[in-house]
Amino acid sequence: MFFLFSGEGPTDFGTCSHPEIINLGENFLHGPLVIVVDQLIERKCKKSIIQEKKLAFIPKKMLSLEAKRLPKVPKHMLPGDKKEQETGFYFKNARALSRIASKYETDIGDDVVGILFRDTDKFNDRGNKDAKYQSMVTGFKVEENEKLSNFRRGVPMLAKPVSEAWMLCGLYKKNNPTQDCSYLENVKYGTGSWHQLKDVLAKELGEDPDRETLCEKVKSGEINFDLVDLESYKKFRERLEEVI
Repeated sequence: MFFLFSGEGPTDFGTCSHPEIINLGENFLHGPLVIVVDQLIERKCKKSIIQEKKLAFIPKKMLSLEAKRLPKVPKHMLPGDKKEQETGFYFKNARALSRIASKYETDIGDDVVGILFRDTDKFNDRGNKDAKYQSMVTGFKVEENEKLSNFRRGVPMLAKPVSEAWMLCGLYKKNNPTQDCSYLENVKYGTGSWHQLKDVLAKELGEDPDRETLCEKVKSGEINFDLVDLESYKKFRERLEEVI
């Protein structure tokens, strides 16, 4: 089984060298959330996708180009209620990742899992966060149809509001396992305020929470994702475990 990652930036899934193609090996510098995924997989499957080099990265530009080529979905293929208009970005991202992953399965002759990470809190944020998650689920579900990409191993990973909330929860509960971190999912975007969770994380760590630092902290267990009980993270974990 091979894993394709598509994220927002260096401090979630990492960064890459080439913006328009799938990046492997030294062209993919994985981020801390890849280590989180690897820990979950190793626990379930007794194998490390990092050690076995069973992973690659899909840049945002490549995903965006694929999204622009998506065929329109007939209404009868859309499950449930009509999606909210402002969540179309998430819906298209999931569909685009499915199509890239489906083709890659054929290219490498192996099952592929596609994991799509997105934050929900942006400066120009619109729409309900739960609707955004559902749009990713629907995007993956639509592409399971054999008339489309027939891809069945899509995993939404939607942080609420940002991945730093998950990091802070793992850090706080490492020191105090009974601490309630649920408030972290409800903070709002506010420039220069304590709601900038990256600034809060930097203060707690005593250093810049860059890709290398966060990878080290997650790998060592100083930021312990086994203790993260936020609903947005639990949704991701449950879907990943179902797929693998």
